[in-house]
Amino acid sequence: MRVFTTECKDSVTGYAMVLSECSYNMACDWLERTLKKYGVWVYQTRTRNNLTEFWTMDKHMLECRRFYYDENRGVLLGE
Repeated sequence: MRVFTTECKDSVTGYAMVLSECSYNMACDWLERTLKKYGVWVYQTRTRNNLTEFWTMDKHMLECRRFYYDENRGVLLGE
């Protein structure tokens, strides 16, 4: 699994690259551990256009950044 620490745009979707070379389970685990540090959690997921969309929320019940997992390419993307 490769973690992107600088801004890198995906050429297919235009979203920011977060992780590459990862499975769905690896992406979910990384999201849960990373977001927990900031008091944020995933509250909803859905699959649309071959992307699994993760909606995140903070402790004030405000929607935060959205993430997208592309199963075909094994990448986690962020808005």
